[in-house]
Amino acid sequence: MALLAMSTTVFATGSISISGVTIPSSVNQGDSFSITVSVSSSTASSASGTLTLPNGLSCTPSGSQPISLDASGAGSATWSCTADVAGDYSNRITASVAASDSGTGASLSDTEQTGLSVLSPASLSVSTSISSSSMTTTQSSTYTLVISNSGDISTTYSLAVSCPTNLVCTTSASTSGTISGSSIATVAYSLSAVTSGSYTVGATITGGNGQSITATSKSLTVTAAATTATTTAAGGAATAATTATTSATTATTATTTTTTAPLPPAGLQPTVASSTSAPAGGTAVFTIVDASSKIQEISVGAKNAITGSVSVSQVLTPTSTLTNAYLYLEVKTTSFTDTDVSNASIKFKVEKSWLTQYNISANSISLYRRTTGWDKLSTTKLSDDATYVYYSAASPGLSLFAIAAEQPSPFGNLFGSLTGTITYIIIGIVVVAVIVFMLLFRTKKGQIRRWDKLKDKWG
Repeated sequence: MALLAMSTTVFATGSISISGVTIPSSVNQGDSFSITVSVSSSTASSASGTLTLPNGLSCTPSGSQPISLDASGAGSATWSCTADVAGDYSNRITASVAASDSGTGASLSDTEQTGLSVLSPASLSVSTSISSSSMTTTQSSTYTLVISNSGDISTTYSLAVSCPTNLVCTTSASTSGTISGSSIATVAYSLSAVTSGSYTVGATITGGNGQSITATSKSLTVTAAATTATTTAAGGAATAATTATTSATTATTATTTTTTAPLPPAGLQPTVASSTSAPAGGTAVFTIVDASSKIQEISVGAKNAITGSVSVSQVLTPTSTLTNAYLYLEVKTTSFTDTDVSNASIKFKVEKSWLTQYNISANSISLYRRTTGWDKLSTTKLSDDATYVYYSAASPGLSLFAIAAEQPSPFGNLFGSLTGTITYIIIGIVVVAVIVFMLLFRTKKGQIRRWDKLKDKWG
């Protein structure tokens, strides 16, 4: 009897898979953290797990470690790790599990990519600038500090400025706060001097991360300002032909003191932006949250539906300037245009110290819009506090603006000149009239005397 040999292929019936990896999304450089790999299996035995790590991370145990499976085939393994180097390790860690099929001995395995971010510690630096290294006692300069955090982690900071005697250093910005990772904080000080001289201004920044930074100091030369102009007008004298009578006007001396604000310094207005939306016929309100911004809010009447943003930036060298301008600025729109705007309302503020320094009335401030010229906009004074006076102005659109005091009349000097000329003409007429009268009186008197002599002779 012949025996028929039959071969049978045995297929694995077991399985193992990674059901989850527990890992933090981010840690700070130098911190410890753990990674747990959870598995589920069926008809599997001798399970183990392995982590393949990028440079910059280290975990223990190294190599593979066994995974104990319970009756349902579930199990897990945990590694203790350290974040040695900052960086983005997303999807750069490979978790692997392996086991044997309990029935056939076949190899079972599964892998999954995971990762995290390792954040670098806060690292502060500071740069400084000064808008003008020389000025007069009636002008101002701006000392600007830009504090940078090149790390990933936020930290607190505080700023102390070193302001010498007779130099006034003022700021509307906060001198302390929290600075996020990879961001900057800008603080601008307005500098004005009581007396002329050479000054050095500096600052120290103390970080919550333990850093203490001495900012680069800046030198400022202040000279006395000549602000007095004197004009003298004097009349002349006239002498009659027959007498030594002299008629003279009294010499008049008028002294006028004028102080004109210089071109606004750099750093007065930070570049800021705000986004919002509004349906057609509605109002889009763009609120500026930066406390150092002189523009606080821009409300736009939406002729068409608006979804976009506005940005406000200082213009340092406008092609056309105004007398006693506090600030030139440009409002730009993104994702909508001026044709989508039916009207605009702009809220802004002016420093009281500037008004006092240049003897400008708070009631004379207006917002001007640049078109073919500078158009004065309807401006309302809203309120004031210890530092600022607050205003609101209505504008037909958004473009280039100026905050400035009431502009002098272009005919002011002409009228003054005409007044002086008319005065001299009147004086001249009076003098001529006196001379003519005296000549006529003398002539008539002479004629009377000759007539009396003829009467005596021929009488």
